[in-house]
Amino acid sequence: MAEPWFAFPLLVLFGALLTLGPLGVRVLERGVVFVDLAVAQAAAAATLCFQFWFHTHDRLVISTVSAIGAIICAILVAQVSNRWPRRREALIGLIYVASAMVAMVAAQASPHGREDMQALLAADVLWTNAEDSLVAIACGSLIFGAHRFRSQWLERTLVFYVAFALTASLLVQILGVFLVFSLLIAPALLAERFGWRRAFGLSTLAIASGLVLSWQTDMSSGVCVSMMLVMTGFLGMRSPSNPSESKSG
Repeated sequence: MAEPWFAFPLLVLFGALLTLGPLGVRVLERGVVFVDLAVAQAAAAATLCFQFWFHTHDRLVISTVSAIGAIICAILVAQVSNRWPRRREALIGLIYVASAMVAMVAAQASPHGREDMQALLAADVLWTNAEDSLVAIACGSLIFGAHRFRSQWLERTLVFYVAFALTASLLVQILGVFLVFSLLIAPALLAERFGWRRAFGLSTLAIASGLVLSWQTDMSSGVCVSMMLVMTGFLGMRSPSNPSESKSG
């Protein structure tokens, strides 16, 4: 636990929390909860397809391809949300399924596709490095800075979706789809109920607990941290304020 390299996973997750927490609040406000799964899965699908065709793991190339896939998906989601607002969650879910199927086909066709797909779903955060930390902290500084000092920027549909796509495509390469989604939704639910300060503290506690659990049990850190965030996120759920709200849920 005291080893210096353990700081890298903490920095990565800290940067991801600063990035995805504010974006998660916007996602809940817009009512497009599945957007993260769809965009992150599209980024993963683009990565797996490119790796299958060109057999490369060059980080810069893969990040670029991932970003392109995420941006295309984000633009599609924005169009769907504007044109069919009452059915947007259902349609975004279908976009996610289509991306997942493309990723699965690419993974099955590639010699190392199974390992690549597993890493893109639930990465082992314990083995992140200084470069990963720098990427996550840079994303966190930009997004949290915009949320804190220029919140009107993220209220613009185009800016929101592009910023979301770019940061999600970068972070999914480091954290995996499941952990990105957990960091997007759980802290946002906590912030709605308790405010940002308590939400940040509870999320940090969940992250630390997940890392310790992974360290002690030798389970995947991505899975452990995701599960701790999921359980903590339920603390942010409010009781229905009236019977009709309870029935609709």
